[in-house]
Amino acid sequence: MKKLTALFLALMMTLALGVTALADEPVEEPAAPAALEEPEAAADDTADAPGDIAPAPEEVPAPVPTGVDGWSWQNGHWYWFEKNTAKTGWVKTGGKWYYMDPQTARMVTGTFMDTDGYCYHCDDDGVMCTGWILLADGDYLYANGSGVLQRGWVKSGGKWYYMDSETFRMVTGLFITENGEHYYADASGAMLTGWIALGGGDYYCAKGSGELQTGWVKDGKTWYYMDPETMLMARDATLTIGGSRYMFAASGAMRTGWIALGGGDYYYADGSGVIQHDTWVQSGGKWYYLHEDGLMARNEYVGDDYVGDDGALVTGSGSSSSGSSGSGSGGSQSGGGSGINNNMTVYVSYRSGTIHRYSNCSGMKNYYTMTYGEAVSRGYHDLCKKCF
Repeated sequence: MKKLTALFLALMMTLALGVTALADEPVEEPAAPAALEEPEAAADDTADAPGDIAPAPEEVPAPVPTGVDGWSWQNGHWYWFEKNTAKTGWVKTGGKWYYMDPQTARMVTGTFMDTDGYCYHCDDDGVMCTGWILLADGDYLYANGSGVLQRGWVKSGGKWYYMDSETFRMVTGLFITENGEHYYADASGAMLTGWIALGGGDYYCAKGSGELQTGWVKDGKTWYYMDPETMLMARDATLTIGGSRYMFAASGAMRTGWIALGGGDYYYADGSGVIQHDTWVQSGGKWYYLHEDGLMARNEYVGDDYVGDDGALVTGSGSSSSGSSGSGSGGSQSGGGSGINNNMTVYVSYRSGTIHRYSNCSGMKNYYTMTYGEAVSRGYHDLCKKCF
C-alpha cells in the first residue's frame, strides 16, 4: 500500500514539473508577412530627351452628353449638343452663326480659319461677325455678308479701303499692294486721290485711281515733278531729268523764263522748263548769253560781242558793229551801189540783228533769211564789216 502511495506521489510531482517547464518557455508568434516592396521608380525618360521635343499636350476633357439639345457650359467652355452629341463646325441658332472647334467641339472666338480654308472672326460671345469689325487694339477687319474676312480692296460707303493680304487688317498711310503699286490712305483708311498734303510742305499726287504718281505731273497749266523713289513732289530744287536741268519753286511748280538767284545773277528756262546754257536767248527784244553753268553773262565779251551789266547785248559791239559802207564788194547802202540792192538775199543774225551777206559768216548759226529791202523795212541797218 505504501509502495502504491509513493508511486502515485512521484507521478504527480513529475506532471507538475512538466507543466511548469512548459509555462516558462516563450510562445513563438507567427512570423509577420514580408513588407511589400514598392516598385523601383521608373527612369525619367524626359531627362535626356532633346530640348525641341514638346511635352505632351494637356488632355482636353471630352464634353459630357447632357441629354438635352442646345448649349452646355462645361470645363470653362461652351458646347452645342444635338441628339446627345457635341457638334463641330458651323452651328446656327437664334439667327446667328457660331463655330465649334473641329477637334475639341468648343465654341470659337476671335479670328480663325475653318476647314474650308476661309478666315472668319467671332466676337466674345462666339457670334460670327460681318461688315466692319473693331478689334481691341483699335485696328479693323472687314467681313463680307457671308462672314469671310476680306483682303485687298474693299469698297464701303463709296470709298475704297485696303485690307492687308496677310493680317486682314485695314491699312492707313502709305502702302504697297500685291501688284507693287503705291497708294495712300488717311487715318480712317479711306484711299485718297489728287494732291495729298503730308505736312511740312510735302505732297503726294494720286491719280483718279488712287495710285501715286511719279515723274512729270501737269495740273492746270503748271508742271510738277514727283520723285521716282519717294513719290514726293520736288520743291525749291534744281534737278537734272533726262539730261536737262530744271528748277522748281517752293510751291513745286516748274519754273520758266528768267529765274533770279540774287546779286544780279539769273538763269533762264525756256517754255519747256529746260535751263539754257552755252547759248544766246532773246527776251523782250534783247539778246542775252547763258554760260555753260547756265548763269547769264554780264559786263563781259562773248566772243566779239559785249553784254552790259543787265546782261543784254550791246548793239554795235564787236563783229556786229554798224557801218555805212562795206569793204567786201564795195558800194553804198542806199541802193544802186555795186553789190547791194533791195532784192539781194541777206542773213540777219538772230541774236544781234546784224545784216550778213553770207550765212556762215563768223560761224553764225541762227539767222533770218530775207531780202535786203525787207531787212531795212524791219529796222535792221547794221552791216557786218566782214561781209560788206
